[in-house]
Amino acid sequence: MDFEASQMGPHDIHSINQILICLEAQREWKVLSNIDSLEPIGSPFDQYTFINLPRTFENRSSLFRKPFSFFSSLTTTNQPTKEPIVTERRPSQKKSSTEKLPLFKLLFQRVWSTFPGLADAPTDTWIGVEELFVDFNRRNFSTSRERRQLTKRAVLSLGFTPLLSSYLGSVITFDEGDGAPMRISEEDYHFISQLPSLVLMLGQKIKLIAKSNDKYLIIYPNYERAEEANLDSSQFSLSWIKASLVERKQLFDSIESIELGSHLSLKQAKVSTIEKLIISQLAKNKELLQILKSTQLIPPFSKDVQEEMEKFSFNEQKLQQEWIIAGRKVSQAKAGYKKLIKKVVYEDGELEKIYKLVGNYDSIDKLSALDPMYEQAQTWILVWLASLLHFIFISWPEGNMICELLIKIHRMIPYELIKQSLKLINPSLAIRATMHLILGQPFGALSLFQRILDSIIRHEIQVFDKQIEALLQSDVLETVQQPTLNMLEIFQVLRDYVYLPSDQKRQIRMELDKSNEDIIIWVLKHSKQFDESQISAIQSSATNFYLGEGVASTNAFYNLIVLLRLVSLKRDREQLLEMVLEPKNPIIRTIRQVLDLYYPTIYQVALASDLSKKFGQTEAFLEDLVRLLVKRKEEEVTIPKLMKLLDQHKQSYWSFVNDLAKYGDLCHPLKDWIKDCFELVRFGLHTPAKPEPDRPKIDLQAILSNVSKPEILKEARALSSYKRFFKILNEILFRLIFLSSSVSMPNNFLAQAFQILVDRNQSGFGEYLYETNTKKRCPIPLNWAWWVSERELCGEGGKNLMEELVECEDFIKKSGEPPLNQLLVDSDFEEMEKARTFYFDELLSFLTDMRLGCGLESHG
Repeated sequence: MDFEASQMGPHDIHSINQILICLEAQREWKVLSNIDSLEPIGSPFDQYTFINLPRTFENRSSLFRKPFSFFSSLTTTNQPTKEPIVTERRPSQKKSSTEKLPLFKLLFQRVWSTFPGLADAPTDTWIGVEELFVDFNRRNFSTSRERRQLTKRAVLSLGFTPLLSSYLGSVITFDEGDGAPMRISEEDYHFISQLPSLVLMLGQKIKLIAKSNDKYLIIYPNYERAEEANLDSSQFSLSWIKASLVERKQLFDSIESIELGSHLSLKQAKVSTIEKLIISQLAKNKELLQILKSTQLIPPFSKDVQEEMEKFSFNEQKLQQEWIIAGRKVSQAKAGYKKLIKKVVYEDGELEKIYKLVGNYDSIDKLSALDPMYEQAQTWILVWLASLLHFIFISWPEGNMICELLIKIHRMIPYELIKQSLKLINPSLAIRATMHLILGQPFGALSLFQRILDSIIRHEIQVFDKQIEALLQSDVLETVQQPTLNMLEIFQVLRDYVYLPSDQKRQIRMELDKSNEDIIIWVLKHSKQFDESQISAIQSSATNFYLGEGVASTNAFYNLIVLLRLVSLKRDREQLLEMVLEPKNPIIRTIRQVLDLYYPTIYQVALASDLSKKFGQTEAFLEDLVRLLVKRKEEEVTIPKLMKLLDQHKQSYWSFVNDLAKYGDLCHPLKDWIKDCFELVRFGLHTPAKPEPDRPKIDLQAILSNVSKPEILKEARALSSYKRFFKILNEILFRLIFLSSSVSMPNNFLAQAFQILVDRNQSGFGEYLYETNTKKRCPIPLNWAWWVSERELCGEGGKNLMEELVECEDFIKKSGEPPLNQLLVDSDFEEMEKARTFYFDELLSFLTDMRLGCGLESHG
């Protein structure tokens, strides 16, 4: 299509900006994970440089004894010696443009480093932070490509990327005009309100009721699993209705075989009428009765059948009504929150007003009664916090580990001793003593913090050992189409690759990032321990696996994937254990250095509030939370339950905030920091002290001058369409949260609603979802990451990530097949990648011009 400037609307500008910021953020995450210093972040990290003496970490694996001889030809680095990391002040070296981190530098200089307390941190604290960062980067942690699943680092980076793009998109804008995100339309809301009817009809079963010699079609909600019945159910009475079920598709295929009586004939046109009716009918079932009667497909209803129909109609209408009411509550809560945020960010003096209100009202309910906006915003914040807790402890792949860590720490903290100490002595001294109790290493012994982590990590290593042993002993690992191929030898080669030193592994990963070859095939080839026929057999198994042929668990290549992941996870845990057990632990040292900055503030807080009482309230909240989490395997921990928990304890934390807000100028530094962040969003990079006629913007035409504009526009509109679709799914989810358990809903309502949305060819949805399927983009579960650059995440060949987890003990399943999902962030459009190159150049120029205005330091 021909591109005209007038074709680019505010939705397109917003999407282009968001995508380019996301792609740049991904590039910077990748750089950040490979650099050996934080110098690109700027001051104070560019005032000194680490002397990066290589380190060797003690190998704790009883399995691993072999040297890495067969990989020696790929790397020239000698085996490192065990030396400490040393720092030395010297002039920093100029970095190449590919190592620059403009977005992260902006965020650090204007947001993170200016946080109260950190702004006055001594250089030694930042040296400790960088040493911890360098220590982590030099460890040999596995990548998403090696494990065939998103690592914790990848999940965190992908989670922060859209968040950064949302806020940075307000700071760094284009000169083509203001952008506007895609919103849900009134038509969408109307469709959402009708979903219960659609789900009950399309997602549930259709019942065929038999009465005497007549047969009736009746749609009835079925919440119980029952065996499918044959269409001919004339021998059964009406009381057998719950078992008289037939799938919708089966009904359509067999409807012509239904005998309605000698005086009635069922023609194809009438069959089509019923089929269209069941698909398109959106509301009351009375309409179904009327149309069925008008087409004379059934005789008058008997009394029993009529009662069943009326009962269903009443229940369905009640559900529909409650669904719509829940939708209104969601809309009101969201609107109230957005209104409050908009007032605080964009209206002068509104932040001061909120600050005063917090200090004047000791009850959050009293404050909420002043304006419905406050009540609505409070509700939305509770939903957001409950969703966050649910992700951290339940739905996140690492949720089980986080749960166990919290439970152990909670049980080992001496709450009563701490509360009494806060009453009797200087609170800052009491907190120092508490932290010394948790982090202290008496006479070189392990601290309580180290002992807890040591117990958890060692247990995980034991679990991985059992899983590896089970895989090695399984029949499927004995041979791969050829008796001469020994799977134990393959395991040893994969294990040797996993345990390579980090400097050698980094060079190999750079080679892999440029290759489209599967990592397992690549490693086996370069080991030179297998001949061509053996490699060919493994490649054949890999081909069958990727084509989905056969059963995954009996596919040898699939088991090699699992094996490499298990060994990688075990090695990761061993390295975490090494970090935790180091005598001069950088983690503990950094925590202590940061806490030292805030002890004077803690003393002021203790004067403003009763810390002993507040600590007791925190104990009560954690006790209730842990009680929920301990029973998570017997009783489902839902977002509504977490909302109820937060609602029960909200006043305790509000009273603490109220104490701080009304105590002199204690909160002024935090308030000023928040105000500065809001002004960055509101005014851009130049400050109000130096106003400009227009806020600084980037030249969009310069970025798009060397790329295919129609392709860029197509991708931008795909994102807009997707965002609208995503917001509709969120709307459904939040309605379910607000409904909680007050209405009987099918457990898989969200999945069925999603399927209906996919099947429904609304404006933009059908075309985009078709493109989604053909390009292997999947909107769920990582629906916020579809525009992620595959090459940045895990190289050219990282197209296949598995979503099933291996951290849990029951990973190796006796029955059932895990899903084989392709990487759900495959959106490598060539023109958008080209545009990113020009965007990076414009961004560097833009931030250089704005350096004086935004307070960024210039070093090196």
